[in-house]
Parts: sequence; structure tokens; C-alpha cells
Amino acid sequence: MKNLFPKADAGFCPLVEYVRTFIDKESPDHNIIQLPPIQRNAVWNIAQIERLWDSVLRGYPIGSFLVSLREKDVNARDLQNGKQLPSQEDGYFLLDGQQRTRALVLGFKPTATARLWVDLNPTLRFDNAEFNDRRFMLRVLTSYQPWGMNDRNPADKLPEHQKYPAREHLQQERTEATSLRYDYEVGIHTGDVSNDTTGISWPLKASLPVPLDALIALCGGTTGQFKAPSWQEVCALVPARHQSELPDSPTNHFDSLITGIRSILDKTRMVVLLYQNIQHTPVLADEQDDMEVLFRRINAGGTVLQGEEMAYSLLKASWDGAYDMVSEIVNSYTVGYLLSPTAIVMAATRIVRYSHQENDIANPGVSNFRKWIGDKALSNSFLGGMQALLQKEASGMAVMQQVMESFCQLLLYKEQDREDIGLPRKLLLSINPVLFHPVFIWLHEHKDDTKKIAENRLSILRYLLYSYLTVDKSDQTSRIAIETIRKHTGEGFPDKAIYEILLDEELTVAIPTPDELSKPWTSNQADGTFRTGHELFELQDDPYNQFRKWFWESSRELLLWFQRQHSTTWFPGYNPTSSDAFDTPYDWDHIVPYSHLIGQGSNNNYHSSSVIIDNDSRYKYINSIGNYRLWPLWCNRSDGNQCHTYKLRMKEPDWDDDIVKELQLSSVTAFLQASAIDPKDEELWYNAGGLYRDWPEERRIAWQTAVEKRVTYLYTTFFDTFLFKNWKPGIQL
Repeated sequence: MKNLFPKADAGFCPLVEYVRTFIDKESPDHNIIQLPPIQRNAVWNIAQIERLWDSVLRGYPIGSFLVSLREKDVNARDLQNGKQLPSQEDGYFLLDGQQRTRALVLGFKPTATARLWVDLNPTLRFDNAEFNDRRFMLRVLTSYQPWGMNDRNPADKLPEHQKYPAREHLQQERTEATSLRYDYEVGIHTGDVSNDTTGISWPLKASLPVPLDALIALCGGTTGQFKAPSWQEVCALVPARHQSELPDSPTNHFDSLITGIRSILDKTRMVVLLYQNIQHTPVLADEQDDMEVLFRRINAGGTVLQGEEMAYSLLKASWDGAYDMVSEIVNSYTVGYLLSPTAIVMAATRIVRYSHQENDIANPGVSNFRKWIGDKALSNSFLGGMQALLQKEASGMAVMQQVMESFCQLLLYKEQDREDIGLPRKLLLSINPVLFHPVFIWLHEHKDDTKKIAENRLSILRYLLYSYLTVDKSDQTSRIAIETIRKHTGEGFPDKAIYEILLDEELTVAIPTPDELSKPWTSNQADGTFRTGHELFELQDDPYNQFRKWFWESSRELLLWFQRQHSTTWFPGYNPTSSDAFDTPYDWDHIVPYSHLIGQGSNNNYHSSSVIIDNDSRYKYINSIGNYRLWPLWCNRSDGNQCHTYKLRMKEPDWDDDIVKELQLSSVTAFLQASAIDPKDEELWYNAGGLYRDWPEERRIAWQTAVEKRVTYLYTTFFDTFLFKNWKPGIQL
């Protein structure tokens, strides 16, 4: 391959040899093709990988791959391990085709988190006509989706009820005492499937699955010498749990599959490599160099590189160490979950601009970023500031990582202290990262004053929570916060000053006291007809209508904070910082079941002593934060649509059932506290119970009152814990 383009700017290479250069360290061409610093990482989804391999096995064209010259000692990134190092010899940069290449390599070699399987006896039926064009059923298993995707639409996740029996099956194989409840507790098989390891998943929607890489290896692998396997040899690759389903003779699909693999391995299947004689050369600050222009244009028809991703690529292209430095932070166990690589670059950008006394721009755009990074005339150059922030210090940690460490240590819930007021990680990650930037800047300014940082924990928590709850325009809010910090240099975190400016700018609304929030339901006693939206959120001349509406029906995620003491212990092994890659192991559970109040079609009304309740009002109460709790998914499924008096163990409790034992809740009070319900309201919630869809007046009054009192209880807890009274004019501590 080293002499691939002697006289032309296009060449052909057998697909198997192309793949071999990436995975075979014994190949003389190993790593001859690498990624340039400007390239991003993997972005393809499961369906795209599966469809590409369907095309490969059918002999369809998969497009050309664009490369450019890479000289020795120039920084380049290994496709397999992601490390960016000076290249050992001359070779090529892969400018276009990275995602297809990653997909091709996966078929020959699994990774620690993904493996590609193929079904020897597929049932090809899909709901969506777009997917009916497949001949081969490929199944990508990942640590995020360890069972594969839906059999009726390969772009959809499997429903929970289909995965539950599979986890139950694995549970029977395990020796651990703990139950296997969630996908994140399941491993994917990356070794020899004939040695079936307990706790390992398989493609759930496949009849006779085999790992494609193992099948290809059986047929000769990257040796380029195809060997037709026997049916018995292939059967040995089928997991043990499917062995009883194996037919004595090959399936009808088998010949087509082996024919497709033969075309790959006997070197008749070629890939087209296009060569572009282009190099990365310095240009003026406000111009794009040739490689960037080309890179943007060739990606315009694929997964477009723009915005923050393009800014990060510009930084990598201008500074060889950028990728390694940012990766160091991303790979950190303590802070790596907090921001993506591009978000780290954006946060660092604002810190550098602040430190250089430059105007703050929340979303600078590619043109501004290019101008800043290319301007090297200033003594305090932007690029120099970014390097100072992201490079490791003598301590072994970059300043940016130190700031992020301080941020997380300050704000996260400390599990060892059940009374701690910090935020669970999942709630912290629900906040728009742009709202973190002012806090990063303040922490950077005071990084040597640990006492001052600790003293301002409450102020920073208040700013983040209130902004998260009430602010729509996060960019403007963070800009105002940064300018306010600039005016209060050397002082504590100015949370109240930020709040007051946001009020003046009409970017937020006034925060009420608990009495002001609960005014609509405390001023008039519940009568069982449920209050309308007008009665709850449209009080005349009331400045708190909007906030009340937000808290009543839009703040469900705050239950992560209210139930933090229990939720942090219910899900052992769950990493809530994995960008929701794993299915969330909890439900947002309606305490009074949705089906008890809301029906469909002609059954929409319920028995209510001849009183018809407005549909909108019913939805407002059933979907209020006052009727939600965070609850383990398996427990919620086990409870089904039982009345909440059963779910809360108020009625005929079985204190020896699985839920009681696993959650370690052994009393009604414990169930109420774990559900963020005030134990003082136990009788009220009990009186709100009843038969399915049977709502006499006394039940309606009890439940309406219970929901309203719980909203007040939750808000009072929130308001008092974070001392929001400090923000209320006229209220003294």
C-alpha cells in the first residue's frame, strides 16, 4: 500500500487488506492509514453499521475513501486505540471514510464495548418499509444495548418486557446473591462464545446468532486465503443456549452468507482509495487552510462537522497536543463524565477570554474561534491561554481538570452524609453545561482559596438550580452571570446579584415563598373537582404564576434531589454519568396510577358520584410533581397498576416480598420517606386510595388535597434547604 498512488490519484485495494492495516500489528502496512488531528471520533449509530455490512456481504458499493499524505513525525491518531502520537513513518491521513472504516473493522475484530453478530437463520420482517431491503440480519451488541435492537425496526431499542426474561435467564446462571435487574449489569461477549460465560448477553432477536468476526476468522480471516467451513464448524460458534435449536443441515441462508464472506476474503472485493495531495499549512488568522476547507466539504454530505465540533477540530489542527490534553480530562474517572470533548473546549474558551479581559461570547461560532486561535501576535494569545489551561502542570493535572474537580467536589451529593444537600450526578448532568461556565470561571479565579470555595457552595447551588428550573435562554443567562462575576471580582459567588439582573432583563421570574406558591390551594379548600389551570396558574396580578406552573408540572427531575438518599443506594453498579447510554434503571412513577384516573375513548369517564371532572384538570393532577416519584423500574413493573395504598404498603403489606427486601424498606413510614412523601400525610394518602377507576367524592377530595400538600411539602423543603429566602426582599434570616 505504500506505493498505492505511483501515477494516479486513485487506487484499488482488497477490502481484507484495507482492514488488515488497522488490526494486524504483524502487517508491514500496519497503521499506514491514520486519522488527522482534525478528525472527530465515532458517530455512527447501530443501524448504520448493520446496514453497511448488509451492503458489503451483498457486494454493493460502499463508496470511496479519501486519503492525503502523512509525513513521518507528524501527529496522527490511531483508529483502534485513539492515541495521538507522532507517526513512525510516512503514510496517509484518512480524510473521508472514518465511520465506514470503523464499521468494517468491527466485523473483523470486536472491541471491549461492541461486537457484530450475524443470524444464520434470520426472519426478515420489519414494520417500516425502509428496512425491508435487508438480506442479512446483522446485530451490533454494545455495552449500551447488550441485547441488540428491535426485530421489527432495527433502529429502535428493545422494549423492557422483552429484555426482562433474558435477564432472568442470566440470573439463573449467576452465583451472586444480588438480582440481575438492569442492562448495565450485563456484559457483552468479546471472546470465544463456545465457552459461554455467565452474565454475558446474546442477540435477543436472532434465531441462530454467531459473531461475525469469529465466522470470518473460521473462513480464513485477514490471511487472504478463503477456506469454506463445514456446517458443524460453524455450529460450534453458536452460543450454548441456542445449540438445541440447530438443524442437522445448513439453513437456506447459510450459502448466501458464506458466499458474501468469500467475496471479501479472496481479495475480489476491492475498496477505492482516492488521493488528495494536500498538506496542513499555516495561513492568516481569518482564513481556512486547504485541509480544513477540504475536510468541511467532504463531510457536508455525511454527518456534518460544525459548531463546537469544528472549533475543537481547529484547536487540534493548530495544536498537536490538544487531543491528548482534552482526552486526559475525558478519561478521568472523577470528572470525565461532566462534559464532552467539545464542551470542554467551549468552557476553556470562555475562561481564557475572561482571563484576558475580552468580551464574553457564549457561543462564539467557528469564524470567531478561527480568528482567535490564528491570532498569535498578542503576548497573551488565545492559543497560549488554551494551552496553559489544558496542559498538565507539575501536579500531573491540567488547570482545567483541577477546576472541574473542584466543581464536582463542591456540588455533588456526598453519599456518606445522608443529610448532604449536594446534587446527584444525574441531576447535575440535566443542567445545560453552558450554565456551568460562570461557575468554572469563578472557581478558576479563586482556585487557591479552598476556604472561600467551600463557603460559597450554597450560593453556587442556588444559582444552578434556579437557572435550571426557570431559565429558557441559557446562553444569555451564562453571559450575564459572567459579566456579574467580573463586576464582583474578589467577592463571593454573586448568585443574588445574577438573579436580580435576570429579573430586570425578564429572563426569569420571581421566586415565591412556600406560602406564595401554595396560595391557589390554601386559600380555597379542596372540593374534589380538581382545580383548572386557570385556578392554579392564572391568578390575577400574581407575579408567581409562571414559577408555580413550572414547579407544579415541569420539575420532575428535581425528584432526583428529593430522593437522593435512597436512589444512590438502589442501583449498585449503575453509572448515572454515562450520558444516558444505558437504559435508565428507574421510572418516573405515578403514585396514583395513571390508568386509575385517565381512560381512553368511551371509557374516559369514571365512577364519580355523577361529577364529571374536566379532562385537563385530571391530567394536571395526575402529571403533577405532587403525584410523581422516582422508583426502581423493576419494582414499578412488579407493582403494575395496583392502587398506591398497595404500592406504599399501606394496605395488607407483605413485609417479606422482594421489593421490601431489596430496597430495605420495612415500614409504611420508610416507603413514604423513600417516595418523598411527608409521613405526616399518611392518612390523607390512604384515604385517596380505592378501586380501579372508582372515584367517590371523599376519595377525590383526599387525593386532590394530597397532591397539593405534597407540592407544598416538596417546595418548602427545596426553598428552606437552599435558603432562597436570602433572595426575597424584606425577608430576614
